[in-house]
Amino acid sequence: STFAFDLLNALIPSILVFFLFAVFNLEGYRGENLAAIFLLLMFSNWAAIPLTYMFSFLFSNALIAFALMVVFFYFGSLFLQVTIFVLISEEPDDAETLHYIFLLHPTYALAIGLSDMYTNQGVRSACT
Repeated sequence: STFAFDLLNALIPSILVFFLFAVFNLEGYRGENLAAIFLLLMFSNWAAIPLTYMFSFLFSNALIAFALMVVFFYFGSLFLQVTIFVLISEEPDDAETLHYIFLLHPTYALAIGLSDMYTNQGVRSACT
């Protein structure tokens, strides 16, 4: 029941972010991609909440746990993206392997999913 409550609480910001994408109507994030954006946001929540539950057992103070989880999700994703960006030119095979491992990090997967969606739309536009 806690998981369902947390998913409902995560639904509100996801809907707001979804509406931001719909309102600004950016090239890679319109039309048929809007449904994919909403699913990407929801699946990201679906993955982040259990991960947060697992890490909650490491902390005795809720405030410290919240702060460290924000750092883990935000800066962890940023660090993983920079790592792949740097490695892709030097060691493409290692970068690809690490990319698939890093997809276990929910915010990395969300960022890469949104980036791939935009890139794919650019390729589609260039080819038609």
